[in-house]
Amino acid sequence: QPQSKDDTVPSRVLQIAIETMLEELTPNLWEDCLDRLVDFGHGVGQCLEMDSLGTNVELQHGEAVASDMSFMTVLSNVLGHLSDSDRDRILGILHNCGLPTYHPVLTRDFFKVAMEDRIKNSLGMRLPLPVGMGKARMFNDVTDEQFEATFVLWESLCKHSTVSVAKSKARAE
Repeated sequence: QPQSKDDTVPSRVLQIAIETMLEELTPNLWEDCLDRLVDFGHGVGQCLEMDSLGTNVELQHGEAVASDMSFMTVLSNVLGHLSDSDRDRILGILHNCGLPTYHPVLTRDFFKVAMEDRIKNSLGMRLPLPVGMGKARMFNDVTDEQFEATFVLWESLCKHSTVSVAKSKARAE
C-alpha cells in the first residue's frame, strides 16, 4: 500500500511482477511444458488452501501460496541450493508482508497426499525452488528423507514466529 500519494513503489513492484509472469508464461500459452517458475508457492499451496476451507485457520489464496513458499524455501536450503542468509531473507520478506510462513494444516500426512496429487497432475514433482535471490530452477528428484529434514527445520524456523491466520469471530460471521 502506498505510504503517500507520491509513493510509486507498490505499483512498480506490481508492474514488475506482471511483466515477469508474462515473460515466463507467454511462450507457453498452451502449457506444452509444465516446468514453470511462476508456480513457486503452488507445489502444495492449492491443496493447502482447499483443505483449510471451513476451519478456524482458513487461508486465502495468497496466504496458502506464502505458506508453500516458506516450506519450499527451506527445502531448497536443505538441498544445499540456497544459503541460510537467503533463506532467512525470503522468510523475513514473507513475514514482514504480513503473510504466514507456517500453517498447522501443512502436516507430514497432508504433504504426502498433496505431493502425490502434484506428481499425478503435473506429471512429476516439478517444484520451482529459489536458488538465490531472484533466481530459481525446477527440481524433480526430492527424496522422502529430504522432505523430512525440511519439515524439522521449517517447523523450528517458522512454527512459533508465523503471522496468525486464525479467523476472528467477526471475520467468521
